[in-house]
This record gives sequence, structure tokens and C-alpha cells, in this order.
Amino acid sequence: MSKFVRRVLPWLILIGMVFLAYEITQSKPSAFKGHSKQATRLVVETTLLKTAPFTIVVESFGVLQARTNSELFALVSGQIKSVSPRYETGAFFKQGEVLLKIDSADYEVAVQVAKGSLVNAELALAEEQARFDQAQRDWTKKKHQASDFALRLPQLRAAKSNIETAKAQLNLAVLNLERTKVRAPFDGRILATFVNVGSVIGPNIKLAQIYSSEAIELRLPVANKDLRFINLPEASLGDHQSYPKVSIQNTLTEPAQTWHGKIVRTEAAIDEASQQLYVLARIDQPFVKDAGLLRLPLKIGQFVRASIQGKQLESVISIPNSSLYQGAYVYLLKDGKLQRQPVNVLWRNQQVSVIKSGLESGQQLVTTPLGQVTSGTAVEIAP
Repeated sequence: MSKFVRRVLPWLILIGMVFLAYEITQSKPSAFKGHSKQATRLVVETTLLKTAPFTIVVESFGVLQARTNSELFALVSGQIKSVSPRYETGAFFKQGEVLLKIDSADYEVAVQVAKGSLVNAELALAEEQARFDQAQRDWTKKKHQASDFALRLPQLRAAKSNIETAKAQLNLAVLNLERTKVRAPFDGRILATFVNVGSVIGPNIKLAQIYSSEAIELRLPVANKDLRFINLPEASLGDHQSYPKVSIQNTLTEPAQTWHGKIVRTEAAIDEASQQLYVLARIDQPFVKDAGLLRLPLKIGQFVRASIQGKQLESVISIPNSSLYQGAYVYLLKDGKLQRQPVNVLWRNQQVSVIKSGLESGQQLVTTPLGQVTSGTAVEIAP
């Protein structure tokens, strides 16, 4: 490359770049002027508020427990000779049914001995009666006043008393013989057994843990805010009182089965740990057939949820919780615009809130979930 070219080339490149920059700055795209689009309005759903009766339903939970829980004992000692097929964990039994039999040989002998003692006492009484009659005749002939002992009155009374003692001993022997058959004290179910055939037992040995199948109970906590909405039964109010109904969901089945009971009493004191009042619900006949179908029996110790029927409120407005914001205000629709409305809540559960003040019948409540929307925003109603 010549010396001349090397000198001129950088200047040519510089001049080309300056020209290119000038062309770029002078070639601006033409601006397009169009018409602005109308802003899209928020579409919401509304519902017309109306006053109506509303029944409070208080949700609670608890663990099922036996109403009558007892321990089975024998009243006599001996070795167990046999047990009933119903003497096993989970089995049902009827009142008076024999669950265990104790060896009765010694008690049968005791009955025979008691019978012999009674016969001897009867013989002694007959002999003493004859002596008494003879003494009466002898002293009547002598025409002298005799003592009771001479007339054999104490001896006759002792002989009669021996008869009563012998009868009592016989009755006790027969009773002990009958007690060798350990019978169920009520209709119920066995929770656990502790002895079996061959075991030697006594009055202080526990045979089984049983409970009555007539009714079971459920201990339910009630929040302090809900107490005034339930007609709780109190003994001081007398016998003529209503018992709130309670529905229990047995979730061990699919679908869940519903059992119905009632609140029968409240505990005497507030629970120290939770600072809540506990109420007792009773479910009668939890193991009987209903409409020809045997529902799955409720289990002692089972965790269940319960719905307690409370008071009925007249002419109140209730709204879904999804339309309530921060528990303090709602949105109303007025003249096509949103209006933020403060409210006071009387009672609420997980789905519904009952309004104490702030809303009136005939107003349009916005039910569409909204975020932070400014009051006065124009909206459209969903078709």
C-alpha cells in the first residue's frame, strides 16, 4: 500500500461515519396519531340484601366417651372354669348375661351345710316348743307364778332366732353360689379383659373394663363469644327446660354418617387451661338400627366434630365472609359505583357473618372478591 493511501484512508473512514450519523438523526419515523381506547370497567356480581330469620349453629369438637364406664369385679373367690364368647374386647352383651363362671364346688357344699343347719334348727325349735308347752301345763296345775326362764320363754325365743339365723346363712350360701356366675350389670360393650379361664380371682381383682351401650357422651368446648347464642341447660333453671340439639359427623365412613344428640348439661366450672366452658352432649342408642340400616358404631375415644343448634335470630342480615373485608367493611353498589360501607358484626362462623348494624334491606352487596378498590370506582354488573 502506498504512502498516500495510508494517509487518506483514516480521513475517508471518519468522513463516512460523520455522514452516517447525520442521516440517522435526520431520518425520524413519522408519528401515528390514533384515538384513545375507553378504559375497561370492573365487572362485579351483586346480591340484594334482605332481612330473614337466622339460626345460630356453633361448631365444636371433642372426643367420645362412655356415659357409664365401669369395672367388672367378682363378689366371690375361686378359679374361672369358663368364659362367655361375648367376654372379649369389643363384644356386646346384654344385662344379666353370664360372662364368666367360677368353680362352684365349694359353694355347693356350703349350700348343703346351710340346709342341714336349718333342718337342725327346725328340729331344735320343735323340741323347745314341746318343752315350752309342757312347762305351761305344769305351772298351770301348780297355780303358782313362774319365771320366764321356768316357763322356757327365753329358750323358745333362742330356738326361733336360730331358725332365722340358719335361714339367713342358707340364703347367703345360695347367693354366693349364684355369684359364681358373673353377670353383666347392664347392656353394654367390653373395652378390655384382664383374666381368662384358669385364673384364680377374688373380690379385689378386676375382670374387665365395660361401658353401657345405652348412651355415650361428648365433651364439647364452647367459645366465650358463642355462649350467649345457646340456650344452655342449667340445673338451677328447673326441670322444664329445652335441650339444644347437636349433630355429630362420623368421618370414619364414606360418606360421613350423621348422629343426632342433645346438650344435657354444662360443667360446673370454666376449664382452667382453655378458659372455656365445656358442655356435655348425649347420644342415645348409638348402636341401634336406623331405617333398617346399621350405621357404623361410634367408637369410644373417637375424635368428632359437632354442630350445636343455637338461638334463632329474627329479621337479621347475613352475608358471606368472602364479601367482608378485614372484618369491618363491605362494598355496596350505588348508581353504578362502588361504595365502601363500614359494618358491625354480631356473630360469625367460617362461612357467614351476621350483621349487627351498617347494612339495610334493599341494598346491593358486591359479592365479587375485590382487592384494595377505591370507593367511587365505576363498575358494571355481571350479566
